[in-house]
Amino acid sequence: MTHRGVANSVRFLTGHSRNGGTDPLFVAESSADPDSTLVVYMGLSTLPALALKLMQHGLPANTPAAAVERGTTPQQRMVSMIIIIYGKHLTGNSIYN
Repeated sequence: MTHRGVANSVRFLTGHSRNGGTDPLFVAESSADPDSTLVVYMGLSTLPALALKLMQHGLPANTPAAAVERGTTPQQRMVSMIIIIYGKHLTGNSIYN
């Protein structure tokens, strides 16, 4: 999840609102820390908006990112790219729409 010399910390955030809506999670400026690994779970449907919000809070657009769908199952799928591209490639609730 992280590598020595790359990140100072790791943070886990849920990718959906507490009330079950599709509003992307509230992102404090500290969540957009390029020196930390940010893990967002259950956030595939809100990922495009979340990526934009993180960049608005200062996360560089060329930050490496990975999305995993149905992790640890036989149906697992993953895609890696820089964060700015997530809004263009991930829509709805699936990695490969």
